[in-house]
Amino acid sequence: MSDECKPYGYWLIIITASWFVIWSFLPVLFLGNAYIDVLENIVWAQHFQFGYDKNPYFGAWLTRVCYFLTGGGTWFSYLLSQISVAMALICVWLLSTHILPRVSLAFISVVFLMLIPFYSSSATEFNDDVMEISLWALTVYFFYRAVMQQRRLDWVLVGLFAGLSFMTKYYGVVLFGSMAFFLLFDAKARKSFSRSGIYYCAAVFLLLSIPNMIWLMQNDMVSISYALHRAKVDEDSSWVNHIVNPAKLLSRAGEILAAAAGVFLVIFFKREKQRFSLPVPTRNFLWIMGLGPLVLTLVFAAFSGGSIRFTWMTPCFSLLGLFLVALWQPVITPLRIKLLVSAVGVFAIICIVGFTYKAAYESPFDRRQCRYEAFPGYAISQELTGLWRSRYNGVPIKYVVGDRREACNISVYAPDQPDAYFKADPVQSPWIDETDIERHGALLVWEGPVEKRPEWMERLAQKFSDRIVFNPSRDYSRATRSWLINLFGEPKKITISSAFITPEKMVCSPTERSATVTLK
Repeated sequence: MSDECKPYGYWLIIITASWFVIWSFLPVLFLGNAYIDVLENIVWAQHFQFGYDKNPYFGAWLTRVCYFLTGGGTWFSYLLSQISVAMALICVWLLSTHILPRVSLAFISVVFLMLIPFYSSSATEFNDDVMEISLWALTVYFFYRAVMQQRRLDWVLVGLFAGLSFMTKYYGVVLFGSMAFFLLFDAKARKSFSRSGIYYCAAVFLLLSIPNMIWLMQNDMVSISYALHRAKVDEDSSWVNHIVNPAKLLSRAGEILAAAAGVFLVIFFKREKQRFSLPVPTRNFLWIMGLGPLVLTLVFAAFSGGSIRFTWMTPCFSLLGLFLVALWQPVITPLRIKLLVSAVGVFAIICIVGFTYKAAYESPFDRRQCRYEAFPGYAISQELTGLWRSRYNGVPIKYVVGDRREACNISVYAPDQPDAYFKADPVQSPWIDETDIERHGALLVWEGPVEKRPEWMERLAQKFSDRIVFNPSRDYSRATRSWLINLFGEPKKITISSAFITPEKMVCSPTERSATVTLK
């Protein structure tokens, strides 16, 4: 690190480390249950597959490995989320110091991102969107190096991180589309096709992606169908949606970026009189890679009429600070930098207060609907495991059937860690063999009173009508920390019902026979 870089580098380390500690510690302090996407990834990767019904494989594999290495807890997910954010910030710093003539400008490019909620309160759940923050940033950083220097190792790393990104979420296609456009549009970038590096990149990417492609063809393209269904592309849509849905995305983007843009305009309203000039390939890179993924997303929404979930766009903004600084070239003074850091501090306090209110009070004590992170997964799992074992002479639970929330929580938190059978649907849980359920039985769980049974129970109730034992409904307090209960009193409750499919070899007692109910 040069002498010029050192002060800014040290300050960036301090700020990033503080950011890491704050957003790793807050969820541990306040949340009583793990986020559903973390639990879902753990459950998916109980079964080694090259794809799952919602996503490709990498996110699930990574989560499961970390779950195993940390002794079966879920606290690791909060650390991984912030590692992803920190890696993205480091990549932007490295890229900015390559492109911009002064490190003070690079410093602003990175710190600016901390004013975007995707890098703070919205990045506490280690889901595919948060994973993509770092994977996209790594891909873009090495892509710039690869194009500008044509080193083979850089191209291999582009293929690695692009492949991992694609195998985390298919939304990566908008990033790859932007990369492809830059390679074709820019004269210097086009020379890549005459070098060997880009073909090594393609080989690594295909090596990571082809197993998933094969899996998709063997499983009716289930995760692609899920993504399109989630975006409502498979529904008949009015022509209005082709206008309204992109407009909604732009509106949400404006809301998310409002604080960052406002701070930038207020502090850095003055431009340098003597502006630096970037090489043409670098300018093209910033325009295409900085705005391309967002533009392609809007184009897709406009042409398809689909309703894209805004959280999918989480990784789209990592180059925004660098793009603004390079485009605007603001006057930089020590006072302005101090004002920016102070604004980030104020914004952090606002986000901390908002997160604390939702996690510590609203979710467990006030909100009408129970959020995933307040679901009493551990308490339900322990009680139902005890009830099952006492009824069936200590036989472990091998299967749990239910909606994602209930099934994932019990699969992770129950001592037996049963396999999850989501909604009794083989498409959602292709690892399940119902003939094995006939032998070993299963735990069925759903929210609501015992009489309000979900649709997925109908087929099971008919198939196992003489072996289903229904348990009384039970109210469970929402999950939260004990010290918060001492502070705010008893949390709101959630009603959970359960039933057992009796294992084949277990002989029902007369009491159990009388408790068996056939759905009508």
